[in-house]
Amino acid sequence: MDIANVLRWFIVICILGIVGNPRVGGDTELLVAETLKVAGREGAQTELLRLADKEVEPCDACLSCRKTEECRIKDDFNPIFAKMVEADGIILGIPVYFGSATLQVKARIDREGYLSWAKDRVFENKVCGALVVARRARQNFRSPLCTFKERYENSYNPC
Repeated sequence: MDIANVLRWFIVICILGIVGNPRVGGDTELLVAETLKVAGREGAQTELLRLADKEVEPCDACLSCRKTEECRIKDDFNPIFAKMVEADGIILGIPVYFGSATLQVKARIDREGYLSWAKDRVFENKVCGALVVARRARQNFRSPLCTFKERYENSYNPC
C-alpha cells in the first residue's frame, strides 16, 4: 500500500460548487453537479451552492471592507464567502447570457475580490476552476472566461 492510498483515508478535501445560473436545474447546474459527483466518488466532500437561491447585491466599491474586513451589505454574500474560505477547492459554474457572465456571478466575483484582498488574500492557496456554459461557444464564452481568468489568477491557483 503506497502513502497516497493511506493518506486518502485521513485527508478529506472539501470542494464547493457554485452555480451562477439564475434558473434552478439549468445546464450549468447539471454540469457542476456531475463534476461534484465525480469528486465525491474519489473521496472528496462536496457541496453545491445555487446563486439562484441567494440574494447577492452588486458591490458599490465603498471600500469599508478594507477597514472592517467584512462587507457592509447585508445579504447572502457573507455566508457564501465563509463557505468559500472553508473549502479546499471551488468550482464556479458560469452560464453565458448575451456574451457575458450572469449578474449573479459578476456580483459575487466583484464583492469577493474586494473582501479577499481586505482579508489578506484568503484564497491564495485554493484551487479554483470554471465551467463556462454557452450556447454558441465560439462567440460567447470568451468574455466570461477572461473575467474568471483575470480575477482568479491573482487570488487562486487555477487548475
